[in-house]
Amino acid sequence: MSEPETPANSRKTSGRSIADRILRASALVFLAHVALKFISLIQFRLIGRFCDPVTRDLFIFGFEGVLLTVFLVGEEALGPAFLPVFMEEKEKRSEEEAWAFANAVLVCQGVVILVVMLLLALFPMAVVAFLTKWDRPDANAFYMANAPVYARYMVLGLLGMGLGSTTYMLLNGYKRFFLAAFGDAAVKIGVVGALLVACFTETQMFGWSAAVVFVSGTVVGSGLKLFTHLFGLRDKIRLIRLHCRWGNPAFRRFLLLMAPLIVGILFAKVRDLFNQIWIPSHVEAGLLSANAWGRKLYQTIGYLIPYAVSIAMLPFFCELVDRDEKEKLGTLLTRSGRMIFLMCAPIAAIVIALSLPLAQLLYQTGRFSYHDCEQVAVANACYSLVLPFYALEYVLMQAFFSNRKMISVTILGIIFSTLSMGIAYVGVVEMKSTGMQALAIIALAFTVSRILKVGALSLVARRFLPCFPPWETCLFVGRTLIAAFGAGLTAWEVRVFYESEVMVSHAMRAREILLWIGLDLALSGIAGGTVGLTLMWLLCREDLLSVKTWTLRKFRR
Repeated sequence: MSEPETPANSRKTSGRSIADRILRASALVFLAHVALKFISLIQFRLIGRFCDPVTRDLFIFGFEGVLLTVFLVGEEALGPAFLPVFMEEKEKRSEEEAWAFANAVLVCQGVVILVVMLLLALFPMAVVAFLTKWDRPDANAFYMANAPVYARYMVLGLLGMGLGSTTYMLLNGYKRFFLAAFGDAAVKIGVVGALLVACFTETQMFGWSAAVVFVSGTVVGSGLKLFTHLFGLRDKIRLIRLHCRWGNPAFRRFLLLMAPLIVGILFAKVRDLFNQIWIPSHVEAGLLSANAWGRKLYQTIGYLIPYAVSIAMLPFFCELVDRDEKEKLGTLLTRSGRMIFLMCAPIAAIVIALSLPLAQLLYQTGRFSYHDCEQVAVANACYSLVLPFYALEYVLMQAFFSNRKMISVTILGIIFSTLSMGIAYVGVVEMKSTGMQALAIIALAFTVSRILKVGALSLVARRFLPCFPPWETCLFVGRTLIAAFGAGLTAWEVRVFYESEVMVSHAMRAREILLWIGLDLALSGIAGGTVGLTLMWLLCREDLLSVKTWTLRKFRR
């Protein structure tokens, strides 16, 4: 029989095993994200199989350019401001007061979502003209004929997804991480289900019919997400009240915390729309979706482990801040940041070396050709350079959010978003780059600006936390990058040797080609991983042993 939980008991447990609790929570989020990414892979393979490049571009425009942009503005501003206030109300006042605050947020959020949906439904042509250059004389007329349909109707999924961002944080506040994270997979399940129905009913994935498939799948998936979260909160449903106490002090604190975040996030989304929608719409058909497909590989790795860890960290970081344990928080931040960087750097180097066979294995099917895979591989290689820094940023941001340092994050975000847009505009529009050169410039604009941003975040974090000692951190990063370079170079050399010895004929069946590509990836990846581990043992032995000891101890527990 377990020991009853008391305040003293709870403090003892949290002080002794907070790393264990973060690990368990991270494992649950990781499992949910594995499901999400597996379903995402099915989604992108189905789209590649049945859709031509223009239809793929339109899907990315509607889903990522319109729906996800509006959704993420709300989620990324709401989450970091909502959870610290909700946790503080629950810990220091009462659960009822915490839910009074949450109800106010839900009501206001619902009103804002309905207004946004109405505006997008009324002015779809203006949205397309603002976000793209598809109205230029030399562009494919099919874009302007169909893009307004995606802008008007894809946003219907915003209601379930938007409210789901608040229920996501509520579940995290109660440490119910799996169902919170699995809700995101539900959206993909809806899209995949619609694609499968279209496949079995032999629906033509073209024009209006493709839009109907994508929109219906997104709407169903967004409803599934909200239902999943409400099921996870079923014992708290009684606390939901659809009314808003405008004078609630917690609600006012929430708005003050969210205000600077909104500014920074809006600027970041302008950057994403500019770099990922507006800039690619200047060049040939298919590059917009090739850039999106190229982002998926590095995002998947970052999403599965670093993002899962960071989501689990935020409520525990908030507890440490509320208890004024800055020394412990700084130590935890430094150790977790170094471990994540050490894991991700060699993986990034190997992924860069194997970008083309990876793209072939994951995407080449049906109407997604070898040339499409080459474009995706170029984008992926340039994006993957940022992976260890991108992963470190996830953890750093939770330290800023838990300490309510929203203005610093906003200012840095604006500075480096501007840099990213400037590089992309000059490189593609002014220099009139096309094809793979344009893809490389768009990706590197993001990569360079994000690496510089992470360096700036680390320096600012030292002003309020004892973390990342400068000299030790520089030596650690240098040694890790040398090991990563060795891993990537080895994987590249083995891949070149293998492909020079094994000729894959186009006369082979698809399964045979995939088998040879899979063997290429396995041999090259194992060789690169072995060399990477050897170099890490020689150059970063203390850190590697720390990772090994920590991991084995957690698994034994």
